[in-house]
Amino acid sequence: MPIDFGDGAGMNLLNLADLSWDEKLLEATAPDLREKLLPPAATTSVQGKISPYFVAKYGFSPNCQTTLFTGDNPASLVGMGATTPGNVVISLGTSDTFFAAMSGPKTDPNGFGHVFGNPVGRFMSLICFRNGSLAREALRDEFSLDWSAFDCDALATTKSAAGENLMLPFYGPEITPRHDFNQPVLKGSAEFESGTNPALQVRALLEGQFLNMRLHSQWMGVKTNRIRLTGGASKNDGIAQMVADIFQAPVERLDVSNSAALGAALIAAVADHQDLSDLQAIFCQASGGSTLAPDTSLAQTYDVALGKFKELLDANR
Repeated sequence: MPIDFGDGAGMNLLNLADLSWDEKLLEATAPDLREKLLPPAATTSVQGKISPYFVAKYGFSPNCQTTLFTGDNPASLVGMGATTPGNVVISLGTSDTFFAAMSGPKTDPNGFGHVFGNPVGRFMSLICFRNGSLAREALRDEFSLDWSAFDCDALATTKSAAGENLMLPFYGPEITPRHDFNQPVLKGSAEFESGTNPALQVRALLEGQFLNMRLHSQWMGVKTNRIRLTGGASKNDGIAQMVADIFQAPVERLDVSNSAALGAALIAAVADHQDLSDLQAIFCQASGGSTLAPDTSLAQTYDVALGKFKELLDANR
């Protein structure tokens, strides 16, 4: 079976039937890649001394040891102190992401979630949601609101409508679930659907985003005991409280400003025989007064809303 990369070149001399699955992946990435790679090893293992080039050019000590690298999201898992199952990281940015440690290599039957190696052992998931802050900003601009409309005081005015109005909060194509939406789908009261009360739409959008996140992380089979929230929108207490209420788990915001860099440093320290749990207890601390407990009176409300959200989603795909 030839591989054609779409530019007319192709790799017609390569017969994939003669290769194992991992060799197929390597050969499809780059010819003769395997012989250029080191043997697989744990991220926390030392690979040897630093190259003399870096010693001469940048002044590193010739005794400096090197460890294997990892990706930014796996490093963030370490830097956010979430390397054991039950600790979830949600990053609220242009796109929202959900990542968490898993004890086993489960895969998403729908193909939306990703599975990676946990840098300090076992596995981790990563699920990306394209309509993150872009959707929140779109609703804000649609009704000429400011971010105070998303905070605790504003959301408190619509608490009686929690879970009642449903929104598929997709202002454009989404990847989790994969569908080419072009606008949100609304189902609820006339006041909600007409937009005459923008506060109801703010609540429904946030509920929809995190119900969607909760729904599409169920395949992991990991109970969410604690959520560590990061990203620009995590500073908004109303949004953070909504996360806590939907998942019925405490939410923490960390002092860490660059969790990927911190995670890489912690991995290097573990390679130098330091204890990861001790290091995370020191460096992965929640900001003072930033922890939010879930409103347990809303647990059943959002359990019911989750089922209704799934029905609405299934009817519009």
